[in-house]
Amino acid sequence: MTGEEAVSKIIASGTGFFNINTLDWDSDLLNFAGIDESALSPLVEPTYYAYLTETAAKEMGLPSGIPVVIGGSDGALNQIGAGAMEEGIMTLSVGTSGALRLTSEMPVIPPEPSTWCYYLADGKRIAGAATAGAGNCVDWFVKRLNIHSGLGFDELESYMEGIDRGEAPIFLPFLYGERCPGWEDERQGSFYGITGNHLIGDMYYSLLEGILFNLYHCYIILTEVMNVPDEIRISGGITNSDIWLQMAADIFQREIITSQIEHASIIGGVALALNAMGELKSLYEFSSPIGKVIEPNPDMATFYRRRFEKYLEIYERL
Repeated sequence: MTGEEAVSKIIASGTGFFNINTLDWDSDLLNFAGIDESALSPLVEPTYYAYLTETAAKEMGLPSGIPVVIGGSDGALNQIGAGAMEEGIMTLSVGTSGALRLTSEMPVIPPEPSTWCYYLADGKRIAGAATAGAGNCVDWFVKRLNIHSGLGFDELESYMEGIDRGEAPIFLPFLYGERCPGWEDERQGSFYGITGNHLIGDMYYSLLEGILFNLYHCYIILTEVMNVPDEIRISGGITNSDIWLQMAADIFQREIITSQIEHASIIGGVALALNAMGELKSLYEFSSPIGKVIEPNPDMATFYRRRFEKYLEIYERL
């Protein structure tokens, strides 16, 4: 598009050849892999831009010379788009997969492999955890397990009304393997404790609960290497379900804040462009309009603590 080669430090963070401390290519890793640094593109900030060439502009029907900002990865842009450049603001994404992220001044490396840390912008890093199963598990349940009944999301939620949540099965959301905390690609999902008395509402409840338990497990690990966040901002498909949002607040026992922006990552790209063009003095100035605020029900704290302990017991056993 521009005729110039460069790589955003955000993207480089995920290559395995980037030093998160020096924010440069890691010479030891490159030597180990037999790669000369000259084979790699120059590293630049995510606000770096070059200009659209005449050839590319003609192909796209645009004027040449438009600045093209290099940007970064989905997770980092989500953090920026959510207005979470400042430390203490956790972004919680529950979309196809799940992720939790916190901004950090310094690299955050856990003693055992669990969380990750990569570059964000303006010298900041982002530490977080990612899960493999979230909305994709919901889609599996609705489109495959539920294929003959053809119930939609709202109908399935209505079947949850009146169930005995304490007697519901425990769901391990590893249908597509496990990322954080165990990083076991071969781990499988399961409903544990199903009896002949359980109906589709019990199973759907367990599914939503298990996805959140996996994320809460990651939350515990992440806050062990980082500080407990001052606030949690949530995004993704979960925001379409008031029941699921309330479950998240009750399991985390934290106030959960939604955003009026549906796609924070896209808006993060806009923020980078505004900053690059001088329309936004600092990425720290960018804020995201707040939507609903979900308060936790303290009466559910003991219930979910016991359910989570049972989840962990089954997780370790399997």
